[in-house]
Amino acid sequence: MGIILESMVSDMGDVNMVKTKYGLFTEAQIRHYIKEVQRMIFWCILYTDPKTSEDYPDINVSAYQKNIMKKIVGFNSILFYPDDLVNVIVILEAALNLFESDDYTFPEYRKLILDAGAIAGAMKVGDSDGSI
Repeated sequence: MGIILESMVSDMGDVNMVKTKYGLFTEAQIRHYIKEVQRMIFWCILYTDPKTSEDYPDINVSAYQKNIMKKIVGFNSILFYPDDLVNVIVILEAALNLFESDDYTFPEYRKLILDAGAIAGAMKVGDSDGSI
């Protein structure tokens, strides 16, 4: 899995700080945002699942998913382009293309979304051994 390099992490006493384009963030802040991105990704399933989609009639799934991808790209540049974010974007793009195609099936879309969310959630911040 992708890790934010040890050289990007500063030790500030008991709090590890992650160097970004705009300064330092705590590891906890970065982990929190990664979990938020993962949650946003998984909401795509609720919005498209035939069993739950009727509960969200006002959601434009394509626009929602594109918005997630824009947020990930912003996160990507702030963190100096961690490798796994590329995988997340590629899988989300494949899911979006499938969703917007005539060949759309929910099970295939769901699998892609679960894969993207799993990769996003498994991203590590911190030490070179991958621990947080």
